[in-house]
Amino acid sequence: DNKLMRISLLYVNSNWGVSLKDEFLAHYGLLGGKVLVTEQCKEGDRDFRTHLSKLMVRDVDALVGLTPPKEGGPFVRQARELNIKVPIFGGDFWGTPEFLESAGSAANGVFFTFPTSPRGSKYESFVAKFRSKYGKDPDIYASYAYDLIHIVADALRSGARSGDQIKQFLRDMQRYDGVTGPTKFDEHGDVV
Repeated sequence: DNKLMRISLLYVNSNWGVSLKDEFLAHYGLLGGKVLVTEQCKEGDRDFRTHLSKLMVRDVDALVGLTPPKEGGPFVRQARELNIKVPIFGGDFWGTPEFLESAGSAANGVFFTFPTSPRGSKYESFVAKFRSKYGKDPDIYASYAYDLIHIVADALRSGARSGDQIKQFLRDMQRYDGVTGPTKFDEHGDVV
């Protein structure tokens, strides 16, 4: 939408980061976008100056960082310290308090995807219980974790004990109605 057609991309070398990178590259290319440079980092990296020097090639319109929050915060902060002014885009984890704390004011103006908060009575009940126990509102990942624990508990109650049995339970499960809404899994055990 912003007509940023030439980007450089940093991704974390993990299953999560590689899969996001692959999906991004496939879809961005279909939209006519061109990736000028792709750099990978490791989980735990905190110095991104070398990566940034490689990513900032001539004619780059924007940077995309597909990293967890602990890596994303320093990446964004160091980009701004190096006076990099192009827009920066990140993945869904950049919406967490951890990212905002590690990026500081450099997070201002950064774009990232983030799931919308669930709605409904189950979610509101979950929020009230969470707030009562922890004195603050849950982030979106707390509600996903809550549903995950209940799904795994259902699998264990069904008699599933091994990883393969739990995977089969997920494949066979028609639907779980939790605080995040309905959850279903495909034949690979991925959330639909």
